[in-house]
Parts: sequence; C-alpha cells; structure tokens
Amino acid sequence: MNLPITLKIYAERAFATCRGDDERACMQAKLHAIISGALADGRLARVDWAVAPVPPIMRQVDRPRAKRPRADGTAAAPPPARERAAREARAVRFRARGGDGARRPVAVGNSDDAFRFAPVRGTCEDLEKDYLRLTAPPDPASVRPAHVLAAALARLKVRWRTGNADYPWMCGQLKAIRQDLTVQRIRTAFTVHVYETHARVALESVDLNEYNQCQTQLRELYAAAGLADAGHQAEFVAYRVLYYLYLSYSGSTDSGQAELLKILAETPAAARDAAPVAHALRVRDALARGNAYAFFRLHASAPNMGSYLLDRFADAVRVDAAMKILRAYRPTVPLGVVANQLGFFDDVQDCRAFVSQLGFVFDAHGDCLCRESRCEPARLAQDTSSLL
Repeated sequence: MNLPITLKIYAERAFATCRGDDERACMQAKLHAIISGALADGRLARVDWAVAPVPPIMRQVDRPRAKRPRADGTAAAPPPARERAAREARAVRFRARGGDGARRPVAVGNSDDAFRFAPVRGTCEDLEKDYLRLTAPPDPASVRPAHVLAAALARLKVRWRTGNADYPWMCGQLKAIRQDLTVQRIRTAFTVHVYETHARVALESVDLNEYNQCQTQLRELYAAAGLADAGHQAEFVAYRVLYYLYLSYSGSTDSGQAELLKILAETPAAARDAAPVAHALRVRDALARGNAYAFFRLHASAPNMGSYLLDRFADAVRVDAAMKILRAYRPTVPLGVVANQLGFFDDVQDCRAFVSQLGFVFDAHGDCLCRESRCEPARLAQDTSSLL
C-alpha cells in the first residue's frame, strides 16, 4: 500500500506526547481510527499530515483534597502552618482565575500559560533568552522589559536575514519574546510587530502550526482598541484566506468556507479592498471554478509571502487538473497544453516528469495518450506500508 511518508512522521509526533504504556495504547487506538477513517473516505493522500494536529492526551490535574474525618470518628490533626499558608495562597489564585471548584481534564499542548499569573514588570537585560513554559509565577529578574525586547527582536531579524540563525533556535527566541510580552500584559503596536514577524518566519520555514498560533493572536490584536492600523492587517487577512483554502482543499477541515465568510465579515472594508486580499479572493474564485490555469497564474504573482501557502496544495490542484485533462481529451493531448494547465508553463520537461509519476504515458511524438494514461496520486508518495 502506498501511503504518504509524512504519515509516519505524524504518528511519531503523536507518540512523542505520550507518557507511559497506557497513553501509548490510547494514542494507538486514536491513530488507528483517524487513519482508517481517512482510508475509508479517500482522504489519506490529500491530508497534509506534516501539519495535521495530533490527537490530544487528556490528563486529570490532581488538586489537593481536604482531609476527611477518620474512620473512628476523631478529627484529623490540623495541618502545619506552612501547609495552611500554601493552601490559602492556592485558594487566592484559584478565585482570581474565576475557578468554580470543578475538576477538569487538561489537554497537553503548546498553549501559552502566561496569563495564569499576575502581571509583572521585567528587569532582565539579556537580548537572548531560551523559551520555557511557565510552571510557576514568572520572576521579574528573568523577564525583559519592552525596550530590551525591541532590541532583541531587531537583533534576531538581522541574524535571520543574514542566515546566522536556524529555524528551531529562531522560533524559540521569538516565543520567549512573546512570553515576556504576555506576562507583562504588553499589547501595543510592538506586540503586533512581534507576532507578524514570527508568522512570516514560520511561513518561510513551512511551520504552519506555529504560523497559525501567531495568526490567531494577530486576529485578536487587530480587533483590540487602537491596534487595527498597528500592523499589516490586509497582508495577514490574505494569509488567513489562503490558509483556509489550503485546509479545505487538503481535506483537513469541513468548515473552511464558513471560516472564509467569517473572515470577510469581520475584516474592515479598507482591508478587504487591499491588493493582497483581492488576490486571495481571486485564488478562491479560481479554485471554486476548477480553473487550474488561473490558479497557477495567481500563484506566480502572489504578493508578500502568499506563495508559501499556495505551495502547500499546488500539487493537489495539479492532480485534479490532470484527471480532468485525461477525461476531456481524446485520443492525445500535446505536452505543452498539459504543462500550461498544470502550471509548468514553459518547463515541459518538469511537467513530463510530474505526470509520468502519476501514470501518464506518451506516444512517439511526445503527446500524452489519454486513454492509456492513468492519474494515480498515490504514485507521488513513497511506500510507507510498514507504518500500519
């Protein structure tokens, strides 16, 4: 069975979140259900497993319980003073968070915990700082104030542009800046700039999970009072449109069209009329009409970093267009026509290599034999049958 190589990486990512055999067994059952479902409805080759979210592991958070009377009816000894003080401090923090006493499972993930703690004013002067998830109230001595964060970001941008930083390190540094902004409750134009920078770096590095986290925060920041014009809202609205087109086309979600309508409804008129958004909407129209030629022309002229998102499903558009070509032409079709329709334009040799992988065959003149050809997307993926 020909399965995407990214499926094996997806499974490895899922098992990496497990602790112990019980969680691995639970994860194995979840993965089996997901993969079996994708096989059953034909989505296996269309889902982008490299960025698909892994199933969460639900764990109960154990909170201290009050001591109960003993079986013989006598009361338990009062707790030491230190323990009583710790309990009171926990109760204050719990009430401050609006707790209702309910016991809830917590999903393991990459969510930012900084808002769980009271805001602090940082005093750290270090320009570089590794990102660590908060498990205790932040120490002001380890948190950088806004002017230091601005200097740190400027330094990071120079290192990234000059190729002196790899993506994992760069991502950690940017997440540390975001965390320092969060624990100090700094929501200014600089905050918008930080999230836009991280989103662009993530797009360039094909890290759509991190990009989507930044995009979600930017959506809230643009809606905040005084920040609508703080950054490049039109650019990132266009990215959101393209991102949901990608999710819809790859089969990763069934609500992509509804999300697109929601995006347009909440976007200011000035941003909707901007060139990047207009371009993204033309991409949407081309996909809705099944016009692969128009899609690839728009791909070639994508403003800003839109081509990074279009790259994620360009091959899927090519496969669909190739299927239509085999149904529409008889008995042959020139390779140049195929190249134009599939977005290769003047590069006919690359086009021939691509469609040959799908199962196209050619006559002595180099024209495609439509009846004898096949279009099998699974041929593009490597054999990873050992995964199952």
